[in-house]
Amino acid sequence: MKVIRKKILKEKDYGSYLKLEKQILLEMDHPFILKLHYSFQDPKSLYLMTDYEAGGSLWFQLTKR
Repeated sequence: MKVIRKKILKEKDYGSYLKLEKQILLEMDHPFILKLHYSFQDPKSLYLMTDYEAGGSLWFQLTKR
């Protein structure tokens, strides 16, 4: 699950990027791209429910190495 705080989205103006990411994840069918199953929000955060992948995000792996 990817959790994005709405405060960060507003501060950095990432709303359009997140909408694009969501649309791409919904449409893609590739073994190297996680499948988005559904998304939801609460007053403070947005949530993207994807397949589980052990080891964390690609960004985490790249910064670790």
